[in-house]
Amino acid sequence: MSFVLISLFACGTTDTTDTSGGGGDTGPGEADEIPWTGDCPAASGVIDGAHLEYVYTATWEEHNDRSGGWTYDVSANGDGTYTGVMTIEVAGVNNTMEEVDTLGYGCDADGLWLVSKRVDSTVTVYEPYEGFLEYTLDAPVLLMPVDMETGTKWKTEYAGSTMNELDQKRAINESYVTEVMGNEAVDVPAGSWTAMRWTRTSSLGTETNSWVVSGLGLVKDDDSDLTVAPK
Repeated sequence: MSFVLISLFACGTTDTTDTSGGGGDTGPGEADEIPWTGDCPAASGVIDGAHLEYVYTATWEEHNDRSGGWTYDVSANGDGTYTGVMTIEVAGVNNTMEEVDTLGYGCDADGLWLVSKRVDSTVTVYEPYEGFLEYTLDAPVLLMPVDMETGTKWKTEYAGSTMNELDQKRAINESYVTEVMGNEAVDVPAGSWTAMRWTRTSSLGTETNSWVVSGLGLVKDDDSDLTVAPK
């Protein structure tokens, strides 16, 4: 699954943008230098009280031998930051899985920044097993800029480490290049929109696609479709 808030945009036209944080007077510096205040980019879906629901496509379900979907809820914190909670629920023949991703955001004149992430999961195969993955970022990650247009390219980099329930620490150093491909008509259970499609390419060459709508956020990706949108 390619989730819209974990791999998004940067400013410019065809330039590759360094998204490691810092940089000038407008971008955040170290990860603990929060909060930042301000409205988030319209296409991010980071709006206080937002609630979105998604279902996995038949292709995803066939490939993973499971079915289900996920929800996304956003709340504003008192210091100007935001918290996004992504809840995934899937079930197979002999197993179930629930995952809760808790994402911390800050927004400024440059765009939307990821400042924290934690993943809690419960997998049941006859007996439940609970685990977590706590991310420590070296610097905030720019997920989406304020300005976007067809042809824009940017690089998103995640650097830091993770810790799991077994106290196992692992370094992370991941990067993606994203390009805005243009506007396309999208039909999903929640409705029909003209959405902006962007393609993300990982450092290993894997490509994923997502479609976003200004004022709403993600409406479709390669794995899931929006079923319930805010009224």
